[in-house]
Amino acid sequence: MIPKTNNPVRQTVERINQPSQEREKEKYVVGVFDSIANAYDLMNSLMSFGLHRYWRKYAVRRLGVFSGATVLDGCTGTAEFALASARAAGPKGRVIGFDFSAGMLKYGKPKLNRRANEAPISLQQANALSLPYKTAQFDFVTVGCGIRNLADIDQGLREVCRVLKPGGKFACLDLGRPVIPIYSQLYYFFFFYVVPLIGKLVASQYEAYSYLPHSLATFPKQEELQAKMQQAGFKNVHYVNLAEGAMALHIGEKSAA
Repeated sequence: MIPKTNNPVRQTVERINQPSQEREKEKYVVGVFDSIANAYDLMNSLMSFGLHRYWRKYAVRRLGVFSGATVLDGCTGTAEFALASARAAGPKGRVIGFDFSAGMLKYGKPKLNRRANEAPISLQQANALSLPYKTAQFDFVTVGCGIRNLADIDQGLREVCRVLKPGGKFACLDLGRPVIPIYSQLYYFFFFYVVPLIGKLVASQYEAYSYLPHSLATFPKQEELQAKMQQAGFKNVHYVNLAEGAMALHIGEKSAA
């Protein structure tokens, strides 16, 4: 069970997740990610024990990104997911990564020195709730640890479905709920109490790394997110638990009809 703490960040997260607080949540989330952008990659490695790179590669493989594909990476952050897709899409493909945080994009852009066997990547600042892309534009959409931070998850999922081509696929890689009781207790202790301390030591950002675990408290469980994807218009929705459910990969397909 997710621990109930008296951390003021928890109270803030619960308040900004109210339907009437959409703009406040967007502003808060942008501030959080702008503040941790310089240490984001290092902290991801520390928090996941280096597994985050494997999870992204696995997601791209399960999604079936093919040579020449057009891929949209939502909430791209420092572009790690976009880079994984670019390798699979090859030189004839195209990858666009977007994020609400200009700070995160700043640290992603230096990574875009294109290799001959990879698709070109462009990074853009955009809002996931109102995407500046044409309907049925992309073969694949990926979002890594981003859906959880949207002010309106349902609207974000509908936008993903809209920009996908008929038959296109969506992969959502995000935090889940561990399925083994003893492991879940250790996981929650690490995530809620140790991670903020690591964030303070490495990035001087205790509050920001308190937000990350507390954002899980209001995020749908694996089965609930699966249902939301179905309601947004996806079919054949399924998920795979990674790290015994600490992370979950959801995949859905846009109807070809």
